[in-house]
Order: sequence, then structure tokens, then C-alpha cells
Amino acid sequence: MPGASAPRGRALITYYGCGACHRISGIDQADGRVGPSLEGFAERRYVSGRLAATPASVAQWIVDPQRYLPQTIMPTLGVTPGQARDIVAYLYRQ
Repeated sequence: MPGASAPRGRALITYYGCGACHRISGIDQADGRVGPSLEGFAERRYVSGRLAATPASVAQWIVDPQRYLPQTIMPTLGVTPGQARDIVAYLYRQ
């Protein structure tokens, strides 16, 4: 994603505590088991079983998951669109 930064994304993943629910390679203590593992994320076809896993749609999901799946347990954390692009850059670099 243009202008996105994987190193910033890594820091944001830690800041927002994504590892409390997800297993994420390269992130200390990101060994959660509530949500799906995000290891090998770039190979995914869908997010939440219904949203195509393109970088743009994943960023939208991160910003407002309830918009796409109201019953999801993934919370809306206040991630900005720019921050979401950074997080996506990290997830897709694995």
C-alpha cells in the first residue's frame, strides 16, 4: 500500500494489543488464541469468511470490523485508516 510502513505497523500491532487475541509472527507475546492466527496472512483469500483479503479491504476491516460482520467479537479499536494501512503492510510482508 502506498506510503504504508511495515515497521510502524509492527509497533501499532503491539500498541493496540492485537497479540492478545491473535498469533502474529515477529511480535513478542502475540500468542493469542481467541481470534485466528495471522501467521502467513498474505496467503489468505478471505477475512471473516466473507470479505476478500485484499490489502484495501483488510485495512477497512481493521478500522471497522462491525461494519462488515456485526456479530464479530473483534472490537473496533479506534485504528485510523492510515494506521490500518501500516498494520496491513506488516501483515503482508510476512
